[in-house]
This record gives sequence, C-alpha cells and structure tokens, in this order.
Amino acid sequence: MLRRKAGSHSTARVWGDTRLDRICLSVGNKLSVIGFQFSVKEVSDNGNVTKAGTCCQLHLRKEEKVGSLSGDTRVTGDVTDNRQLTTLTARQTIMASPEFVFTRYPNLEVSWPFVHEQMVRRLEELGVTLVLNTNNRDPIHEQADLSETIGISHFGGNLTEACIAAAPKLKVFGAMTDNSGHGIPYQALQARGIPVIESTRAWSQSVAECAFGLALSSLRRTAQWHLRMAQGEKLWDWENPMWGSLNARESGAPLDKLPAAHQFCDDPDFVNGDLGTKNVGVIGLGQIGGKIAKWSRVFGATVVGFDPYVSDELLQEWDVQRADMDTLADTSDIVFVAVPPTPSAKHLLNRERIYHLKNGSLVVVITRAHAVDMEALRERIVKDELAGAFDVYDIEPVPIDDELRNRDNVVHTPHIAGRTEDSNLRVADMTVDDFVRVLKGEAPLGALTPKAVEVRTSPNPSQ
Repeated sequence: MLRRKAGSHSTARVWGDTRLDRICLSVGNKLSVIGFQFSVKEVSDNGNVTKAGTCCQLHLRKEEKVGSLSGDTRVTGDVTDNRQLTTLTARQTIMASPEFVFTRYPNLEVSWPFVHEQMVRRLEELGVTLVLNTNNRDPIHEQADLSETIGISHFGGNLTEACIAAAPKLKVFGAMTDNSGHGIPYQALQARGIPVIESTRAWSQSVAECAFGLALSSLRRTAQWHLRMAQGEKLWDWENPMWGSLNARESGAPLDKLPAAHQFCDDPDFVNGDLGTKNVGVIGLGQIGGKIAKWSRVFGATVVGFDPYVSDELLQEWDVQRADMDTLADTSDIVFVAVPPTPSAKHLLNRERIYHLKNGSLVVVITRAHAVDMEALRERIVKDELAGAFDVYDIEPVPIDDELRNRDNVVHTPHIAGRTEDSNLRVADMTVDDFVRVLKGEAPLGALTPKAVEVRTSPNPSQ
C-alpha cells in the first residue's frame, strides 16, 4: 500500500480527536486508496475554514476500483510511489459497502502501532477493508455503510445493537476486550450466531513472561544489584564482608568469626535463591496464570492454584494442586496474582489473607490490582514483612510519593507486561486467523463464550 511521504503537507484537518494519516492516491487509472468518511475541514494558511464535509478512508487492492467521485469535500497532499511525486485533489467518495471494517480509536497507531499495521495488512489480504477512525459518540453504522460487510474488527468506537442490525451479512466479529464483552453488543451478536473473537489471549505469553521475570528478579535481587553496580559500588572488593573477607581467611582467623553468611547474594529477610525450592501459589489459572503455574513446575517448584473454573483434568496435566484461597495464602512462599478485574475477583487476596502470608514471602501482581487489598499489602511491605513485585497498581500512574517506590524489597515495571511487538502482532494475527477459520466454515480458536461472559461480568457466577 502506497503511503503519504513522510513530512508531506495536507491542508486537511480533522474535527475532534480523529487524525488524518493517509492520503488519497491515484496511480494511472486505478485507485489504490480513496476517500475518507469522517468529519474533516480544510484550513487555509490564515486559519480560516475554507471547506468542510464528511469523508472516509478506504483501502483497496490495486486491481480494484470502487465507487465514484462527487461532492465538494477536497483533500490534498503530496504522495510518492518512488516513480513520481504527485499532488492529488480528491473529492468525496460514494462507495459500495466494504467487506471488512476495522474500527479504531484515533491514536491506535501510536499506542499500539504493530496492532494497527498488522491488522490493516492482514484484513486487506481478505478483501476491501475500511479503516474507520472513530469517536465514542456517533454509532459506527452512521459513519459507514455496513450492508455488505462480513467481518468487523472492533478496536474502539460506539458499537450498538443497531450497528449489528445494519450489517445483515456479518459473519464474524473481533473485539479488543478483556474477554468480558464490555463495550460490544454481545447479546445481539450471540442471538445471530456470530462468533466474537477476543484478542487479549495474544498478550498472555508476554504478560506471563514478565511475571516470571519479576519473580526471578526478586529472588536474586537483580534490580538491586544492578543499581549498586551502576552507581559504582565496589562489589568485588575482597575486603567487603559480602565476600567473607578473603584476607581475613588468609590471616588464619577462626572460621566461626568470619561473616560467612555474607558470601551469598540472598537477602535473609525475604524469600530468595532458587525458584525450584519454593511453594508457589497462583491466583487465577487462565491464559496467563496457567502459563505461570506450568513454568513454575518446570523449574521444580511445588505449585497450588485457585481457580474454580479450571478443570481437574487440566490441573492434573499441569501437575498443579487445587487450593482454596486460605490454604494458598497460608502455604505459599510466592503468590502470583493473575486474575482479571471481574466483580467476583474483587479482593480475593484480602486483608485477612495478606496478614496470613508468611513473613518474607513475595507477592507478584501482574494482571490487575483489583484482586488485592492494596492498603493491607502496602502496610506489610512498608514494615519489611513482605516483598512485592508489580507491573500493575491500584493507582496508575503510580504517585511519586507512593510508599511502594524506592524500597529495597520491591521491584517495579510500569504496566508494560503486554507491551511487546510480538504480542501486538499476535493480536492481529490471532484475530484474522480466526476470521479465516469462520469464513471457511471452521470453528474459531478464540471465540468468546457465554460462560466466559458470565464469569467476567457477574458478581456471583455459577461454577
């Protein structure tokens, strides 16, 4: 797909939050990219609005031509196809309904750039694709003709039951959702038998790996050692008691007078050393927690898990023991919190259970802090009774004066567990791969189920 040259100027400005990121391009008699279908206004050099109208962005395969030019909306810009520099003026496009619609909030290409690029590329391989920059006010079916649309990938915008009704040929729907159906008309889709493909499973590998990394860093104090080395501390100083005073040994001093414990990098106040010798408790054994539990077993740890919805057969396959929350809190050296922010998960690790955790144990919070009584956890961490490892927090961004900052018994990452290029690409690939399966008459791998919606939305889901 040919794109606007970097740094090229367009007189088109967009109302509201929508940004114009592509330009109309003509190569010979073929239309490669044509039109826009959200509100734009043309601004002259002195800032006056000279023209206004509505338009939309449509990606076409080069061999196709859709629609005709009409109306008064003008969009201008410089475009290059490596052969010639072309200044193009295009008028508003009246087009046939696209086969696929990718609805996205305006800054998706900034916040999740690889999702955006890969989703557009993969959908264009399937057919004519409309990339619709949306606001959260106007229903999507009022911004685009959905009469011929067979697939929608929804990454933002106001999607209502009326939108689904306006797409009579819709066969598959993809949603960037926490597997709960929030923000989409799930019941309307379910009633028509349209599978809803949820994409958050694509992040599970990156999030689980980050959780594991935080735990290993805590056990071996990686962040603390790095900081001390970066600040120039003489950590190889043989006179340093940490190394057992080699010179004192050579002097013939009695061994029982040497600080032998300081030869080791373990912090005796907190769980330390090898993961394989620890009792690990995992709260939530879904896409993320299940990986953490399985990997912990590979390291040799004894693992218990709390999840009323995972089967006994799966736990047996993983060699993980089922435990209630009280038992998990009482017996674990390391606790991983890997549950989503559902009503029934609120404060699963409550004050009472936090105060039942063994002194020196480690709590890793990797999905949402919703499941933890963070006030109680802070109390015990600040009193040096527990160690903590966090990618997510109850308040984000974390305040500068938060008591969890600048502590030697805490390691942090700033909610970036899923922010990898790999996981971004998987979001698009898993979604479109399931689109292909559905269109071929096969069962999708990542379809949202009624049971999953109940678990994620009900304060008392059935078990």
